[in-house]
Amino acid sequence: MSLEAPLPRPGKIIGAPVNHLDHKAEMDYPTSIADLGVFLKANSSVIGPGQDVVLPHSDVRTDQEGELAVVIGRTASHVSADEALDHVFGYTCLLDITVRSGEDRSTRKSFDTFTPIVPWIVTADEIADPDRLDLRCHVAGETRQDTNTRYLIFGVRELVASPPR
Repeated sequence: MSLEAPLPRPGKIIGAPVNHLDHKAEMDYPTSIADLGVFLKANSSVIGPGQDVVLPHSDVRTDQEGELAVVIGRTASHVSADEALDHVFGYTCLLDITVRSGEDRSTRKSFDTFTPIVPWIVTADEIADPDRLDLRCHVAGETRQDTNTRYLIFGVRELVASPPR
């Protein structure tokens, strides 16, 4: 028996680009989510744990970032930041795989297999504060990312309430 992604074809995957202060500094990137707005990823990019990420190009840099995924349980359109967490079913972790090329952000992040998701969802009632969670990413035993959601430019409440445009 193999574990699968808990949401094999979510209705929508909305990403928040350059939303980690440390990632913004690492990239020496002049803009952030405040300037870029959000983007969509294809739900066909989702795979489960242990499945292979298939790179579409062998000659183009491809990166991965560990991300906190917020699973929305009921429609969260036009809600305030104070009400936002009432719409969250739970949280999981995923990898956001990106080809570093000139295509549109959604295209570079939406290739099949580019959104591996861990096999579980932690329900919202189990997380006291989603803006105080450690986030680590290891690749082949090497730590590539070690951060905390307190370093998000826009926190979970703000993202759910009114994603930046």
